[in-house]
Amino acid sequence: MKFAGYIYACVFLIAVLLFGFWWVSDVTVPQVEVLLAKEMPVGASTKQITSFLDAHGMTYWEPKDIPQPFLDRPERSTDFSNHKLDGKRVRIKREMIAKVPGIRDRFLVERSIFIHFYLDEDNRLVEYLVTELGLGF
Repeated sequence: MKFAGYIYACVFLIAVLLFGFWWVSDVTVPQVEVLLAKEMPVGASTKQITSFLDAHGMTYWEPKDIPQPFLDRPERSTDFSNHKLDGKRVRIKREMIAKVPGIRDRFLVERSIFIHFYLDEDNRLVEYLVTELGLGF
């Protein structure tokens, strides 16, 4: 009978540890936003942005022009219609996207955090958005 109690205690401990591992994430959207607020000023050049991304081990894609339909009708894009860009869209011409490393997947869900850098015609930072994408059940 005593042995069964130890078995139950071990099973309970393993379940708690597995749940804790599943629940805890290494990197969160608010953490990324705090980092950007400290280190990425509005008006930063693409060179400053890429230096920041390289320093933090982030994967990124070269800036691309935002398609005219999205510029004309931002509601066509989930990210570009974000209220944080209100009053700034007229200056935005290009977008650069980066993927944040260190994101732990959760049970049956693959997670990613992306940073969208919105640039003006001189490739200077107008605004950024941090988004989380989860794929799975």
